[in-house]
Amino acid sequence: MIERPPPPAPSAIEGLEERLGKQVATWLGALLLLGAAGFYFRLAVTRGLLGPWAKLGCALAAGVVAIALGDRFLRTGARLLGQAVAGVGVALVFGAAYAGFARYGVYDARVGAAVMVVATALGLGLAVRRDAAILATLAALGAYLTPALASSGGGGRDALFAYLLVLDLGVLVVAARRRWRGLEAVASLGTWALFAAWYHASATPGVAITLAWCLGFGAVFVGVPLAFHLRHRIALSTGRLLSLIHI
Repeated sequence: MIERPPPPAPSAIEGLEERLGKQVATWLGALLLLGAAGFYFRLAVTRGLLGPWAKLGCALAAGVVAIALGDRFLRTGARLLGQAVAGVGVALVFGAAYAGFARYGVYDARVGAAVMVVATALGLGLAVRRDAAILATLAALGAYLTPALASSGGGGRDALFAYLLVLDLGVLVVAARRRWRGLEAVASLGTWALFAAWYHASATPGVAITLAWCLGFGAVFVGVPLAFHLRHRIALSTGRLLSLIHI
């Protein structure tokens, strides 16, 4: 009996074409579904069929579904698509939480801020679990935007800085664990931008206490990465040390 030779393996170009075809088809399908959902949602809004709570509920539900879909895409290997869809989901939750108090006034700003924090935690948790740096960056950006979006102009210094200190600790631990240097930059820019905005708007900043907070932020930005390097016995280059001090 004559054995037939095995079929030739697909070339690299054919494999690339197949992967690109699958990705393009996935993107087009997701965009078509999103466009159809947006069209019918807009139609219902313009005809007055949905009230504020229904609008917020639809946005929140769409955000949760998008996060779940993004997680599924990440698990199946479509990493770029998964991070994009999950990022859209986090943004939808943020937008709904913000619109609830800023546009519709159906709840207090503190409730909206709490929902934003939960969305950030979900985004960061999913990013760490799936090793998704882009999603982590998007979630961190939302977390640093939360005080600006939820502020009524009368927030105290200590409440803002305590929030930032806890947030910085969490973000920097994630960045050190996954070695996402870009996430450290997001934390630094977000922290000092909010600090500068508060200082510019404050009539009585209180030099001594404000300086103590600044030293606390500096200790966190230097101490967390340094502790990670020491614990795991990772060599710390001169450039890396200078970048930590600069941050």
